[in-house]
Amino acid sequence: MMLMKERNEGRLSSASKVTETNPLQGMRVCLFRWEGNKIVEDILPALRDSGCEVSVLEVRVQSIQTPGGSKTAFTVDGRGEYLTYFYRKIEAFDPDLILLCNSHGLDPHGLLYAIAELKEVPLVNWFLDNPYFFPMMRHPRSFRFISYAVFDSAYVEQMRKDGYKGVFSLPLAVNPYRFENINAVVDKPECGVLFVGRSGLNNIQSVFRDIETGTGKMPDWVRRKVNETVEEGASFLQAYPDKAPQLFLKDYAAQNPQYADFYNHQHIMPLISSIIDFKASFYLRRDIINSIDYVDIAVAGDEPWREHIRAGIRFLGRLPYQTIGTNYSNAVINLNISRYQLRTTMNQRAFDVPTAGGFLITDYRPGVDELFELDKEIVCYHNPDDLQKKIHYYIERPVERSAIVQCARKRILQEHTYARRLIQLVGNLRKTGVVKGKVERGAITKHNLGDELRPYLLKLTDWFQKNGLAHESAIFGRKLEESS
Repeated sequence: MMLMKERNEGRLSSASKVTETNPLQGMRVCLFRWEGNKIVEDILPALRDSGCEVSVLEVRVQSIQTPGGSKTAFTVDGRGEYLTYFYRKIEAFDPDLILLCNSHGLDPHGLLYAIAELKEVPLVNWFLDNPYFFPMMRHPRSFRFISYAVFDSAYVEQMRKDGYKGVFSLPLAVNPYRFENINAVVDKPECGVLFVGRSGLNNIQSVFRDIETGTGKMPDWVRRKVNETVEEGASFLQAYPDKAPQLFLKDYAAQNPQYADFYNHQHIMPLISSIIDFKASFYLRRDIINSIDYVDIAVAGDEPWREHIRAGIRFLGRLPYQTIGTNYSNAVINLNISRYQLRTTMNQRAFDVPTAGGFLITDYRPGVDELFELDKEIVCYHNPDDLQKKIHYYIERPVERSAIVQCARKRILQEHTYARRLIQLVGNLRKTGVVKGKVERGAITKHNLGDELRPYLLKLTDWFQKNGLAHESAIFGRKLEESS
């Protein structure tokens, strides 16, 4: 494995290159940080290293008591009603960019988008998963200052076909700081082949809770029916991996009209689609892992894995994300099996493992060639038999493994850090003319309202009036009158 000195030199040379062409220097960025998303934790230091002044809004999910029981909802900086708080925040901070990921922190009606539009502040929602797994009712299609960064270019094409403007591709990347001191961690398990990843089964239960937030408690017979539908959908996705789960649900609803209203619901379809992907991806990972005949295999992840891996495979449980680089480095081969939602790109492990000094074999995706040079910087398999051959080949060739790791790591630190991705993000905005407008504090845009913005502004007018911002509500009301 590479020396610590090599790791640090690689990171520092990469960081110096970032600052040479850095459009983020001096920008004020408002970042929604969700406690459940590690990638957002990686984006924050990249913003600060790039010379940005960052105002962090802490997003949490909590249970809120209602007359009918309880529901889960986002809070921002501890506030359940946070739209007026957010408005005051951007009035005071005056950001050049608002950044959130996977819609976390976005209110159910998309009014946060409307605030950014009225204040002429570019807002980017960076989807780190399939955007169609999130209720699209929160996503206006053609606001001037709202853009969508999508981790996989396949969804960029789909969103544009569906009428969304301001959509561009922005793959995942790495935070090199996570792997600076991995040699300082000792007494971690070593193995021949290591797979690190969640089963997804716990995620499914979480998504079910999200569905019940919008629909109420599911009777047992409804949950059984949904589970049956999910199993059928998972089989469909395994048989047709290039198809979307939404396609299955639409066909299912058409063939079973008694369930059409439920499965076609704008809140429910995205969530059940994500459950189908989790379940199909679990079956894919389970079957591939259990098919490997190499004897020294370990799986690290959530508890459901324990009862689904074959005898002879070690279960390591959850590994701390802060120290996982040591496990990557200690394994002879790290195995990556992507979820079905990844169509043309790579997941986080493709960047993390080589940065930590680990050797990776991953499943092939059509867009990998744009990120890495095959067999020189990354090794891909095309089917279980191909994986088996490559495991046995590279187990016996430490020199080849080391050369590939070093080449991959060099490429990642030069081109695939989150600092680089943020530069690409700002570049995409500038290319399309999306830059902060000249709106004075206490005022809103002087531009004429598009038809799509008017309903949002009407809701904001009422909302702000009810929540103590009468002056701002009056400003919104006058804007509505002007555009009538």
